[in-house]
Amino acid sequence: MKSIIPLLAVSLATLTLVAADPPMPAVFQLRLVRDSSSADTEQVTITRAAKETNRATQEVLHISKLPLLDHSVVRSAFVITNGFTGGPEIIVEFTEEGGKRLAKLTEENVGKRVAVFINGKVQSAPQIVAQITGGRIVVDGPFTLEEANRLGDKISRRSK
Repeated sequence: MKSIIPLLAVSLATLTLVAADPPMPAVFQLRLVRDSSSADTEQVTITRAAKETNRATQEVLHISKLPLLDHSVVRSAFVITNGFTGGPEIIVEFTEEGGKRLAKLTEENVGKRVAVFINGKVQSAPQIVAQITGGRIVVDGPFTLEEANRLGDKISRRSK
């Protein structure tokens, strides 16, 4: 019995150490935005800058906890400059499997919104207006060119 007590104490200490480490945020995820709160959603507040009025607006979203796609089906990510706005955009290219899954999820969810998570933070939550069959998406958000490059590099490194 004496040998069981120290083993239990070591096991409890190990559990405490593991539990104390915060989880790493997912590098890249696509998750559906739901109409209302449920046990399967998390509430996230996003802030958007309205360039026309120079004011920020906040929106509360109920986002599914289950990712539909993540970095495991990403081939690469790189940054371009939008020719119209001049702002940075991250192009995310999917693997063949990821492209097929993207096409299926966008076909099944036309009219719904999808939250784009990069590094654990919602970058945007656009409405799906049509099926995406090209195997790539464009992510714009409230980031600088430097931030976009850093996020794109992080997605690319994690997907390999």
